[in-house]
Amino acid sequence: MVGVAGKVTATRPDTVTERAILGPMHPVSLLAVEAAVPPHRVTRAEAQAFARSVYSDALPGYGALDRVFESSTVAERWLARPLDWYGAVRGWSDRGAAFLETAMALLEQAGARAISRAGLAARDVDHVLVVSTTGFAAPSLDARLIAPLGLRPDVGRTPVFGWGCAGGVIGVARAADLARARPGSVVLLLVVELCSLAFRHDPEPVNVVGSALFGDGAAAAVLRVDDRRAPKVGDSAEHTWADSLDVMGWRVDDTGFGLELRRDLPAFLADRLRPVLQRFLVDRGVGPGDLDGWVVHPGGPKVLDAVAASLDLSADALDDSRAVLAAYGNASAAGVLMVLRRVLDRGGRGRHLMLALGPGFTAAANLLEL
Repeated sequence: MVGVAGKVTATRPDTVTERAILGPMHPVSLLAVEAAVPPHRVTRAEAQAFARSVYSDALPGYGALDRVFESSTVAERWLARPLDWYGAVRGWSDRGAAFLETAMALLEQAGARAISRAGLAARDVDHVLVVSTTGFAAPSLDARLIAPLGLRPDVGRTPVFGWGCAGGVIGVARAADLARARPGSVVLLLVVELCSLAFRHDPEPVNVVGSALFGDGAAAAVLRVDDRRAPKVGDSAEHTWADSLDVMGWRVDDTGFGLELRRDLPAFLADRLRPVLQRFLVDRGVGPGDLDGWVVHPGGPKVLDAVAASLDLSADALDDSRAVLAAYGNASAAGVLMVLRRVLDRGGRGRHLMLALGPGFTAAANLLEL
């Protein structure tokens, strides 16, 4: 269990199914983490007024809409397009063009900064892993980024679609696996999510929630097996619950992506998350006081509250996640890497648990030594 101070006590649950990805032989250094956001900043008041104008015919009283925005805790977010762009009904063509242009710009910024912060050159990168669930391209983003970033023509490439909000955590795990498989190789992880491009004018409750909560952003990380003094990526695990495919995901139709999100998600987490993380930690010998902090995806205030309640965390244990949510909204897979960058910037040290939840329905966790 997790005590009131946010520390872990080893208690094995009776039954739980978990797939662990282990890498004890080769410690992987996290040489750099960077983030980037698009140029269009929108405050809560601006987004709320815009949502009122779009949903005015269907929601004449605005009471429910105003409550959603006020409880979101999102003070501002950054969008792929100016706010008035979303006032027109958009189809796949417009959304796809906006995704490709903005995703390329953000990944080039974040990737170049991460490579530089790691003290490397683009030609040093041996493999690039690109994660996104809010758009796609063929040729894929990784192929399109070779020239802008200055990567070698023989760089290995892996594009991934479908991990959703869990993509930042699973992306770090897979990048670490690639680094362990070829010690000394440099792996560049790129994550971009442009959630705003799924905005819809139909006033379903889930669309109102999405308009209050989601933002856009990108992140990059550089990983390599080495012994330099840098944050280390330890063991990782994923757990996918049975019969939970409808908890979170996309509905795909002629308009584009449509958000699907079960209203009982916080209750689902409060009931089921604890034994999964208990098993993950116990199997790795984590005992009382071994966790120094948490890097949790900022999915929303109710999700963060449910995680904290399920794990008996202290009141301030998820402050970094709440701060990122307020400043950027829920940027899907990029959000947890934004939280990690914030933890590193304030000098966070010691063993941390990186946690995110995504379609499947799946919990993903990494142990980090900062």
